[in-house]
Amino acid sequence: PDVDSSQELVDRSQLMQRMELAVEEVIAPCLPSAKVFRRRGRDVAHEAQLLAVLAKVIIKKGYDYHDDEGFVDYARQLREASVSLLRAAQEQDYPAARSAVGRMTQSCSTCHEDFRG
Repeated sequence: PDVDSSQELVDRSQLMQRMELAVEEVIAPCLPSAKVFRRRGRDVAHEAQLLAVLAKVIIKKGYDYHDDEGFVDYARQLREASVSLLRAAQEQDYPAARSAVGRMTQSCSTCHEDFRG
């Protein structure tokens, strides 16, 4: 397949499902306390990196809404929060991690409200 045709490589809904899994099944369970977060920081960092990459992928030409300003802004917010979460995990900064996850989930929720209906 043509590398520029992102839709042919991976279905966007599959990417969205993977992003949801990252947040709900890996990141959220790592944040009930600072102690758990410190112990699972590598897992959080790994998933944060993945989310940052996927947030860029879902706005590539060929995907639905790649040219919609609102969708692109939500993806940008998700990417920025994911990078903040990565930094917080690397620095073992629990309050910053919780803040970043809050921004991530907010960008996802508002995007779903606007684009899922």
